[in-house]
Amino acid sequence: MESTFERFGAVTRLGLYLAFILWSILLFFLCIARINYTDHRRNEPSLNGGAPFYDPSVVELLVCSMLGMAFGGIMLRNLWFRKSHSFLSTNTFEIVGLAVLWLLWLGGAAAASTVWPDLSWCVQYQPCVVLQVLMAWAWLGWITLTLLLFPTTFLVFSRGHWAEECFDTWGHRKFEGSLKGAGTWRREDESTPPPVPSKSSIRNGKMREAGGMA
Repeated sequence: MESTFERFGAVTRLGLYLAFILWSILLFFLCIARINYTDHRRNEPSLNGGAPFYDPSVVELLVCSMLGMAFGGIMLRNLWFRKSHSFLSTNTFEIVGLAVLWLLWLGGAAAASTVWPDLSWCVQYQPCVVLQVLMAWAWLGWITLTLLLFPTTFLVFSRGHWAEECFDTWGHRKFEGSLKGAGTWRREDESTPPPVPSKSSIRNGKMREAGGMA
């Protein structure tokens, strides 16, 4: 009897990568909005005297978002089309990529939270709202990476499948996708049922048997 993880593991993994790509895209545009705001002279003496500046933590999160979109796109393509791309489709590549992104996103989110620990006093201003949402997406992305990194590392380490392809790490189901339509789920060990014989083949077989008896 298959476990719940075997039934829903591959679907959950695909959903987590989709969510991570979404967080990365949203974080990218929020970082661009923040940089565009601080990179121009403003009529706000209270913020750096109105002079242009940039936030290092926002730049770090911008880089994190771009790397996240690139890595998430590669992994989503691997899981969806199950195409072998040498090292890019191995478990080692996935774990190394997840570990690097996990550290980068943790550093960026922690740095931003240190600079702006409490923005509740300025929620009426749009720049503060942008910062609040920016940090929220940064931490959501890091949490999603955590949910991907640790189960994948445990499964690969326990099985020793470091150099194998990453398609079935979270279960024995494969997603057969195509550019033209949706895919279907099936078990990896599921055998193809034998073809149903047609009436003509049954009739020909009976005639051969009758000829042999004669």
